[in-house]
Amino acid sequence: ETFEIAVRAVDFFGLSSDVVFFQVLKSSHPVPKLWLSPPSIHTFTSQPVFVNAMADFSDCLGSTSTIIFHWRQVSGIDNNVTKYLTNTSQLVIPKYTLSPGKNYVLALSVWLKSDPSIRVERLLTVSVDVHGLQAKVAGGGNLATFKALEMSARLSRDLDLPEDDPQGLLFTWTCSFLDGNFMSKCFTANGSILMLPNQSDISLPAGTLAASGRDPYWFNVTVSKPGKSSVQVHNYVFLRDFFLPEVQITVPQDIPSQDGIFYINKNSRLVLESSCDYPNSISFWTLEPQLEAVMMANTDLFPLGFQSKYFVVDGSGGIGLPAYSYSITSHCDMNGTVNTAA
Repeated sequence: ETFEIAVRAVDFFGLSSDVVFFQVLKSSHPVPKLWLSPPSIHTFTSQPVFVNAMADFSDCLGSTSTIIFHWRQVSGIDNNVTKYLTNTSQLVIPKYTLSPGKNYVLALSVWLKSDPSIRVERLLTVSVDVHGLQAKVAGGGNLATFKALEMSARLSRDLDLPEDDPQGLLFTWTCSFLDGNFMSKCFTANGSILMLPNQSDISLPAGTLAASGRDPYWFNVTVSKPGKSSVQVHNYVFLRDFFLPEVQITVPQDIPSQDGIFYINKNSRLVLESSCDYPNSISFWTLEPQLEAVMMANTDLFPLGFQSKYFVVDGSGGIGLPAYSYSITSHCDMNGTVNTAA
């Protein structure tokens, strides 16, 4: 039943205000309560969405009826989202389902199965930001002039797309070197300007560039895509006119990785292999940041030590690496000539 109440204020001089009316709805049942956790969401499409709902119906109703949950989409209509709107207290939307740069409004209605008139509804706003591009380049380092120079930017990504999807990226390569106090374009060994293809990978035949001397060649790649800001990344190349051992690190395929970073648990076992297989060569490994000497000497954690073709980290014995991000480098020393891979 609705009650209308009139209010008028009168001061001690007898002056009165206008009459103000307001209405009060007297319900026969207590109003149910509904909470959403979180109450709103700010996210990226690369992240899944998790929402929990909790409803509270008063005991005064004297009913043990089933509580019905129903999700629906109010705005930002998207068929990809609709199929995840189930009739449960939880909402789970997998990553890469929501569209970048879009706002969604979802509604959760809750009522008693025995009396649908006793219901409550809450709105959930989901705002999806836009990721930028990520530029990555592999290759470079110390190379011999009589070896082909190969570099790749194929690990670059549009972070709003799954890693295995076509990224639709454009690549522009440039090369420069320090000429006195100024950066200059790169020239080939025969004196012409070095021209690089606009693609993810570049390969220069052996002898294309002369030895670099004290300062390296700098290879810069610009990664772009229509509708997004371009990003750049560079890598250096020292070209030597003497033999350099080639070094590669083999990582087990069952180790999870993302964007070139490998992830292991503290109590896991990691085995890396170096390809430094040259006569009289010596392989050794380094870690950055460097560990304390006592931990580095622990043969349970590092059963093969740091001077071996294989590098083993074994945390299964209960002593694992402190949780951190480490850079592991393999060094190949061949008669005093050292090359590395990380």
